[in-house]
Amino acid sequence: MELKENETQAVPFKKLVKKYNLEDNIIVQAKNPEALEQLNDMFPDMPELALVDDDEEINRVLNLDYVDIIGANADLMNKENVKKAHDNDKDFNVWTLNSTDEIKEAIDLNVDSYFTNFTAKALTIEDNYR
Repeated sequence: MELKENETQAVPFKKLVKKYNLEDNIIVQAKNPEALEQLNDMFPDMPELALVDDDEEINRVLNLDYVDIIGANADLMNKENVKKAHDNDKDFNVWTLNSTDEIKEAIDLNVDSYFTNFTAKALTIEDNYR
């Protein structure tokens, strides 16, 4: 789930998660690291994904202990950024990969996860590539 309005959504998000007992079923993402910190205080075991658009933002979230996953736009998908994330005990996620070449590149780079608009296509590529 993504918090679009960031920390203003933290309390309503907490109420919904508690109401429907979803603590163990959600990965939460936000652009604002402060929102993720607030959510980590509420749900310390819920994985938090920081959305980043450039190298400066990647570097800013690398050392935040409450960020579990770096979610980067496809332009940031490269060997160096994947390595930086993994060296800092974080998963590297990419959005949004739709072409066969992009998905194969993600597999080659050892990207941990990615968003796509073509799930069946992506699963077929993953099953048959290499």
